[in-house]
Amino acid sequence: MDFFWRLFDTHDFPARWGCGNWTPALGWLHIISDCLIFVAYTAIPVSLLFVMVRRRDFPFPVLIALFSAFILFCGIGHLLEAIIFYEPVYRFAGVWKAGTATVSLATAAVLIRAMPSAMSLPSIQRANEKLTKSLKREQELTEQLGKTRDEMEAHTSRLASRSRKMTDAAIAAR
Repeated sequence: MDFFWRLFDTHDFPARWGCGNWTPALGWLHIISDCLIFVAYTAIPVSLLFVMVRRRDFPFPVLIALFSAFILFCGIGHLLEAIIFYEPVYRFAGVWKAGTATVSLATAAVLIRAMPSAMSLPSIQRANEKLTKSLKREQELTEQLGKTRDEMEAHTSRLASRSRKMTDAAIAAR
């Protein structure tokens, strides 16, 4: 329990700058890289979650949420690595890494369970081919229906003409 009370206690650890022989260039390379990774690892799950909220038909929402959490946990881990150069929050970083490991394992487990379902989804190419065939068949049927309608109109016109002729003949015969 003492560990958690001292989670943010930094007095018994030096900041990373004080560990080893960090040159400013090497230190800033790590800090800037970790911060940029944090930015990217924040943008990715935010984007995924935005799409998932907007598209209710998005497949595997639980998996997308877990991937988002996994990526976000990793990004915050990189941010902590940058912070440790100034504030040696090693205990909290360790707890955060344990949380990241937990989310990572949960994501992997759900992904493995979802693989058969994911593999059975039709590819976009296959779905497009099927739709294209359906559309082509519908166009053929529409053309055939148009030809049949034209033939029926011509036949109806011929019948109407015959009917008029028969009516005229019947009148003339009286």
